[in-house]
Amino acid sequence: MMHAEDLPYMDKALPDAWKAAGEFATAISSATASGLTLAESEIIKVRVSQLNGCVFCLDLHSRQARKHGVPQQKLDLLPAWRETTLFTSRETALLAVAETATAVPLSENSKAD
Repeated sequence: MMHAEDLPYMDKALPDAWKAAGEFATAISSATASGLTLAESEIIKVRVSQLNGCVFCLDLHSRQARKHGVPQQKLDLLPAWRETTLFTSRETALLAVAETATAVPLSENSKAD
């Protein structure tokens, strides 16, 4: 079984991806000035971390989400957020936008033929 400490550091292995992830996290965090709650911010970061498969980020943002009052049940059901009524309409809208933004190619070279 692989543990988080056995994985390569993303900032060393994929510096461009690490930079983009940092910029995304900063943008989401700064959105709290425009009305996004800290709990909503962390829910978004957890979901994006799930999609990207980043164990470091997933661990970090899951802990932060619980710290900011996100119930464990929401974190447990986050991968299936479309199938549950546990999330508010605002949260489902935020998750839809976050998933769409995560799937958008980062450059012209990322486009499919």
